[in-house]
Amino acid sequence: MPWISVIDEGKANGELKEKRGKVGNILKVHSLNPQAMKDHAEALNNYWKDNKRVKKLIQDFRSLDLPERTHKMLEYAFKLIKKPHAINQADINNLRDSEFSDEEILNINLVTSYFNFVNRIALGLGVESKPEEVRGYKY
Repeated sequence: MPWISVIDEGKANGELKEKRGKVGNILKVHSLNPQAMKDHAEALNNYWKDNKRVKKLIQDFRSLDLPERTHKMLEYAFKLIKKPHAINQADINNLRDSEFSDEEILNINLVTSYFNFVNRIALGLGVESKPEEVRGYKY
């Protein structure tokens, strides 16, 4: 049973309606945001445009002066990356205590998981990103 709400199979329609007779659990957990299964590429829409701050975030996000809600989101993301087997209901409740909706929790999980996945592909296959290749994208 997922730790966030899902739309019941009997109430599924449109993109959620499965044609194979049943809906797999991985698809059920996406039911709050079915478009996420299609739009993995649109994960970030804003950058700080402050290289020092970004480096500090990478080195130790806990040292940044960020809202508590943001820190809780980052704690969840960090744990999901470093110790995914240790994620439990209490982690989800911690996000809910910071007033994250189940859909927002799903999106935090999707973005974190997506970038973890993509980074593993790049690292595992030796894909390099030169600064000139990364610059110039419009978000």
